[in-house]
Amino acid sequence: LRRLVPLQRGLYEDYVANFWCASHVVFRWKQRFSNAALVRMCGGATLAAALPSAVHQALRPSPEGLAYAMANSAWAFFLFAFQVHEKAVLLPLLPLS
Repeated sequence: LRRLVPLQRGLYEDYVANFWCASHVVFRWKQRFSNAALVRMCGGATLAAALPSAVHQALRPSPEGLAYAMANSAWAFFLFAFQVHEKAVLLPLLPLS
């Protein structure tokens, strides 16, 4: 399970262009919070970013809305998830293509 979800590595390894790496210059996330707190913050931010389009799709389903919800979910995971790989930016492009 540790190899599948490498939480001990930290918020990010290399400089991936996600929210946590970009805002680390100002907020210094790794110095202010523990690793466990950062995991919870990443989970909450990812859920908060993906939830609006998922709720909209659940209330008013449509094929176009499904594509937008899938793209939004992929962008939410790329931008706010814990330990994102740089190739993960390709995933949001699938529903839009």
